[in-house]
Amino acid sequence: MYGPEAAQAERDLLDRIEARLGYDRVALLVYRAAYSLITANAYDPTGQDGHFAWCVAALNRADVTRALLG
Repeated sequence: MYGPEAAQAERDLLDRIEARLGYDRVALLVYRAAYSLITANAYDPTGQDGHFAWCVAALNRADVTRALLG
């Protein structure tokens, strides 16, 4: 989730979820955005941890933004 290979691991996982389970990638990216909003302050109420930064980065990703804007 936080490591240097995280982006590639996520792409691989999304590819597998689409292929094996038939989920739409756009829907999965919307779920990612929802997770980011819900859990951004779950571990540190002041947002001073790595998870908060990860959530912000997730919400700023171009593919997530496109999914949210339709």
